[in-house]
Amino acid sequence: MEWYYALIIDLSVSLLVVLAVWLISKRVRFILGTQPPTQSKMKRDLFASGEGSIMAKPRKIFIDTFVFIAFFVLFDVAVFILATAFFISGDIAVAGPLIGAALIYTGIVLVTVLVAVKKKYARDAIDPISEGGIKQ
Repeated sequence: MEWYYALIIDLSVSLLVVLAVWLISKRVRFILGTQPPTQSKMKRDLFASGEGSIMAKPRKIFIDTFVFIAFFVLFDVAVFILATAFFISGDIAVAGPLIGAALIYTGIVLVTVLVAVKKKYARDAIDPISEGGIKQ
């Protein structure tokens, strides 16, 4: 087998992953109207009387783009390694260490992405009532 078979499989799987991540993203759920109403109901209840402030406003975190790019790169490289190991070697004894390396790589990148997203978008621990967010 040739390397271009691995490349074709890599691109196909990457496009499927891109489509899947895009379909489950928050923006698409919002456009299709399938997003749960709890966030908007909470905002309406909070700001209906005009007593809410910016500190009490529920935070909306847009990480879809970052997660989208991270998963695309993650699966693109991992699938290419797996497909190359399978098609070029054709022998499980040779492909075994490459598959193991691809799985370890996938785990490391996934943990790195999750830690980076958590540090970049940490939630505030401020209580809006005790910090003066809602006037009483």
